[in-house]
Amino acid sequence: MNRFTALLVGLSFSAVVHTAAAAGQSGDRLQTCLHQKQERSAAMQARDWEAMERFANAYIKRCVGIDRPRDFSTAHWEAAMAAMKLGRPASALKYLDRCIDVSYANASCHVEKIYVLIRMQRTGEARKWHATTNRLVNGQVEATERALRGPVAGVEKEALEIELESLQLSQRSLAMYGEELE
Repeated sequence: MNRFTALLVGLSFSAVVHTAAAAGQSGDRLQTCLHQKQERSAAMQARDWEAMERFANAYIKRCVGIDRPRDFSTAHWEAAMAAMKLGRPASALKYLDRCIDVSYANASCHVEKIYVLIRMQRTGEARKWHATTNRLVNGQVEATERALRGPVAGVEKEALEIELESLQLSQRSLAMYGEELE
């Protein structure tokens, strides 16, 4: 498993753990959401893009208002990734716009949007979005590093380390897209 896939699986696992904890408190609907997250994670591991998009859409339809906005936006991001793998960039862009609407702070949505805009040859938009996303991601990296220097331990520290690794991956993607946009 490559580093990117391992990071995605780690982020998915983190979201599954959060939903599992909530499911213990709130019953059947949360159990359905937990199941949908597990299915999305399995489809991602299998690189079954049709299934991933289907499970992401099922989660989006059934779990609105149940889970954290960040987890909900991640389902839109996963659907966008699947749509791109299936050769449907216009659909991917719609998912990403919803992803950003749900959780503007989800850097993955912004970075993926740049990728889609580049592939759609909308370089002017991609450049503008790149500048905005660069500021967002750099600010999030600084905030996460600051939080890690504070008094954190255990699961909270692990979650921050996973978040930092994800943001650093976003920075590397932004650098690569920046070169492509020059």
